[in-house]
Amino acid sequence: MRTKHTNIKGSESELTTFHKSLDFYIFIKPKRTLSELVDIIFDRVQDILGMKKEYPAITIQLCSQDALKSNWKTYNKSKVPKAFYVHKSHTIFINTKTATKGILAHEMTHSILDNYLLVKPPRNTSEILCRYVDRNLGI
Repeated sequence: MRTKHTNIKGSESELTTFHKSLDFYIFIKPKRTLSELVDIIFDRVQDILGMKKEYPAITIQLCSQDALKSNWKTYNKSKVPKAFYVHKSHTIFINTKTATKGILAHEMTHSILDNYLLVKPPRNTSEILCRYVDRNLGI
């Protein structure tokens, strides 16, 4: 699925689960499409950071916990997170069952920081900004 800022990859059931996790609903239809929600979150992250510009499209790879773990081990050997961003491929790997707006915004922040700044920020600095955005998303 293509949005203004991203390419979302996953099965139909993963897309549905991801949509439900971003736009809470039980017995009613969602208020916004998945592509609208993802782009709203991306635009909000840009606003919070004050880093508006065109970016390379981010791939959002929807994963089960096992697939996330497998992908994580390719890049790292520490504890498996709920989501992570890989700069080389501009890809966010995210567990569809534990996804939230905040987690997606956090990973989008990594992407924006890595593509906006001429020099990648130190990991701790990046994490501070990502947590700030996550907690101040307000949508």
